[in-house]
Amino acid sequence: MKIKDVIKKVVTGMLENSITIVKADTVVEQVRKKENVEVTAHQVKTVMKDELGLGYRLAKKVPI
Repeated sequence: MKIKDVIKKVVTGMLENSITIVKADTVVEQVRKKENVEVTAHQVKTVMKDELGLGYRLAKKVPI
């Protein structure tokens, strides 16, 4: 199985179970646990953006 396919499988599984993906590191950990494959956060971001059409923006806390 290709790395892209493994990442897609984990990301779609997380989204189907209503698990919010805030950081790519969360997906990296899930891939490591479930599939025993080492991936980088950059690979996860690339697959989410290019293959699945997903993205997220880091929100920062600002004083009121």
